[in-house]
Amino acid sequence: MCSALGAQGVTGIGIAGVRTAIENGTVDGAENNWPTYHGGGDFLVAPYYILDQHTRVPEILIASKKILSRLDPEDLQILKECAKETQEFEIRRWKEKEAASEQAVRANGNTIIELTPSAFAEFQAAMQPLYDKYGSQYSDIIRQIQNTN
Repeated sequence: MCSALGAQGVTGIGIAGVRTAIENGTVDGAENNWPTYHGGGDFLVAPYYILDQHTRVPEILIASKKILSRLDPEDLQILKECAKETQEFEIRRWKEKEAASEQAVRANGNTIIELTPSAFAEFQAAMQPLYDKYGSQYSDIIRQIQNTN
């Protein structure tokens, strides 16, 4: 992904080391979501944030089909209801955290760059080879995600 977007990925720097790596010039930028950009203090040393939507991390719950098949139907229903409640709770809390982090970053005076439709299309086109190579079995899901915008 990094190469396709014209960047060079760096390994060996943990999430806690990004801010220091930017400060000392080991790296000249990083990619992350609002809460990580804000929470790690990266926004204090990297004043530009591009809203390119280059990744989306689904928050999913998984379970063993083998184990689920052993459960009593009533217990399975309870488990599914709890999973749905957990999903809704996580989505709600994540949106709240994103909004609070975005507000703090904007209040700091950082430059937030929103891509034009043509620039956004360039990002999508740059990712197409990755979709072609790795995503063929997930094409329906990828298409659904892309259509959420």
